[in-house]
Formats: sequence, structure tokens, C-alpha cells
Amino acid sequence: VHDRDLNYVYVSNQYIEDYKIKDPDIIGKHHYEVFPDLPQRWREVHQRALAGEVSSAEDDIYERDDGSIEWTRWECRPWYESDKSIGGIIVYTEVITPRKMAELALRKSEEKYRAIIQALKEGFWAIDSVGKFVDVNAAYSAMSGYSREELLDMGIHDVEAVENEVETRNRISRIKATGSGSFETRHRRKDGSVFAVAITTYFLNNEFICFCRKLTDAKPTKQ
Repeated sequence: VHDRDLNYVYVSNQYIEDYKIKDPDIIGKHHYEVFPDLPQRWREVHQRALAGEVSSAEDDIYERDDGSIEWTRWECRPWYESDKSIGGIIVYTEVITPRKMAELALRKSEEKYRAIIQALKEGFWAIDSVGKFVDVNAAYSAMSGYSREELLDMGIHDVEAVENEVETRNRISRIKATGSGSFETRHRRKDGSVFAVAITTYFLNNEFICFCRKLTDAKPTKQ
């Protein structure tokens, strides 16, 4: 909590800890004396709060003078005197750097995963809980004759050449209940020909992760 001159009136212990303030005796000190590297955009937020505006951000970067980076979530709002004049500002802030770093690590992991999936010689796709394609690799695009973009607008029933939609939905329900499944079927290419495939699928995080191996001993036929 700051007064109109942005001097500290109150500060929580968590604030001192999160922002690694070396001297915790900051009551009465000016905010920018404690944080001389505070970005100009935040200083403007303080001035707008002193004019009555409430601002917030869920994922904001704070670059320190020492080169370190913190991710923060914050809200800045005015507080009022008994005569309804603005007495200063209140800043609610949380350092979310550990969570953000975990998100970035996961993103890198996903990028690595996608590179591996795209390099597979066997077909791969992921479908949602109702059978709509949400991911597909280049190998399955080549097998089916559809582009990735076309497949992502389709569902598994659009390429399934043996089961009808009801039978496919029933298979989806069975695999969802058991967590995995393996079976053989036939898929229809974009040109209308069909080819035999062996499918192995896993139900993970509300998606079906499927690996597709074309059975080379079966000759594609028109259907």
C-alpha cells in the first residue's frame, strides 16, 4: 500500500520475500527507491491509479537491472480517504516465475514431441473424445492423401471404411473405458481407394493418441 507520493504505508512479508528485498524496513520509502529498475509502463499504471483507474495483468514480464527476469500477476487500484479523495494506491502482486518456467519447459517438451511425431514413418494422429482429428503427422497425410489442414477439419469416421459412425462411436467408448486398444481396419483415401491398417490407440488427457501401421500385404481397393 502506497500514499499519494508512492511512499510505502504497508507491505506484506510475502511481498518482501517474493521480490527479494534485501532491507525489509521499507515503510516510508518511495516505491522507486526500492525498485529503481521498475519499468516505465508500470510507473504509468501507478499514475493512472492515482487518477482513479484500476489496472491488472495476468502474465507480465519484469526485467531487472541485474539481467534476471520475473513473471508477475498484479492488480493496481486506488484507495480512498474518508472524504472520498484518493489517498494512494494498493498493489496486489504475485511472482509467478516458477509456474511460468514450468510452462516454458512443457512447451519445449511439446516441441520436441512434435518433432519426433513428425519424423515417424508410421502414421500418427490424435482425436478428441468425439472422434475429431486434433493432430496428425506427415506419414498419415501421405497414407490418406489428405493434407494436414484437410484432416484437421475431419473426423475419424470420414476415413473409416469398415465401421459406420455408430460402430466407431461404440469403439471410442470401449477404448475410453479401458484406456487402450489395438485393432485392424481399413481407411479410405482422398481418391476413394481403401487400405488396410493396424491401429494402436491410448486414451490420455481426454484425447486418443493413435499410431497407424499400413498393412502392406493387403492391396488397396476401390470402394
